[in-house]
Amino acid sequence: MAAPSAPPLRPSRRDLLRWAAAGTALVAAGPIATACSSSAALPGGATSGAARRGGRLRVGIVGGSAKDSLDAHTPVTHPDEARVIQLYDTLATYDTNFRVQLALAEETAFVFVLIPGGAFRLGAMRPNDRNPEGSPNVDPQTSGEEGPVKEVVLAPFFLSKYEMTQGQWRRFTGKNPSQYGAGATFGGKKISLLNPVEQVSWEDCQEVLGHLGLVLPTEAQWEYAARAGTGTVWWTGDKKETLQGAANLADGFARRNGAGGAGWTVEDWMDDGYLLHAPVGSFKPNGFGLHDVAGNVHEWCRDWYGEYDMPVRPGDGERRVPVREVQDRVIRGGSYGKPAVSARSAYRGGSTPGYGGGLLGLRPAMVITK
Repeated sequence: MAAPSAPPLRPSRRDLLRWAAAGTALVAAGPIATACSSSAALPGGATSGAARRGGRLRVGIVGGSAKDSLDAHTPVTHPDEARVIQLYDTLATYDTNFRVQLALAEETAFVFVLIPGGAFRLGAMRPNDRNPEGSPNVDPQTSGEEGPVKEVVLAPFFLSKYEMTQGQWRRFTGKNPSQYGAGATFGGKKISLLNPVEQVSWEDCQEVLGHLGLVLPTEAQWEYAARAGTGTVWWTGDKKETLQGAANLADGFARRNGAGGAGWTVEDWMDDGYLLHAPVGSFKPNGFGLHDVAGNVHEWCRDWYGEYDMPVRPGDGERRVPVREVQDRVIRGGSYGKPAVSARSAYRGGSTPGYGGGLLGLRPAMVITK
């Protein structure tokens, strides 16, 4: 069965079945899941980097309704639709709205969400007469480095539904560099291999992902995916209280369990139940089905930290920054050790490429190539 001739922005159930028929990346759309060989075809004859490198990495690809997903660790060969639905029912559970919930385990492989291409407004601005509070991309807490707001057009790409876990990093490298590693207990919660890997530098991430045929997302890709069509301060809304249940931040639970000092900024109104980072997928996903884009651990991006008036590369939006002018790579997403202001969709930080700390992890991306 041939792959579709052009990559649709919202792949249909039929399209995903066609892609899957070629072969090992797992694909999900509504109640459909399937698997194919390491030469798995993507739209327009495209292939994933992992597939082209001989299937060293099993990956999951999620399309259609991004809130639907499945266990990417289970191989299936030559499935028909009935068998696929049966497999999907076996691997998944359902929430009260009958949406499929992915059953994660410490050995679970990556699960990628197909992010549709399109235009969006990057950055934020302070309220003014023409753009009062509540307007798209208006954020009273924004800094000058988060603007000016500009439109960026992106091609479709794959982004991991979850932050990379300690188990995945250890499986690919033989080591777990995390400051708060699996087996330790903090705040009454035992850390497992499903917790995000941290204390990894940008250079570490580039090396490990490069071996797997993966990349870090660009800053534009990251914000586009994190916003998931929203223009509010956080993807959950314009009020920080909307983050309850959707983010792991420095909060009242952390303070009550001994974290921080007198000058530490904490969201005392919030109780996320964790002193440190939580297992991936513990909090509500955004509109693209991505978990932990607000909080848990900060996430490295591919770009150098440059001003928004610098040009970006067509397709992936990578900022064209003269290397001699900057020293830092971009960090996004907030963390368990920071308050809500650092988990805003437009918030951006930076660090030197060789630095890795206990608040800092990653979310892999995959390029769609012809």
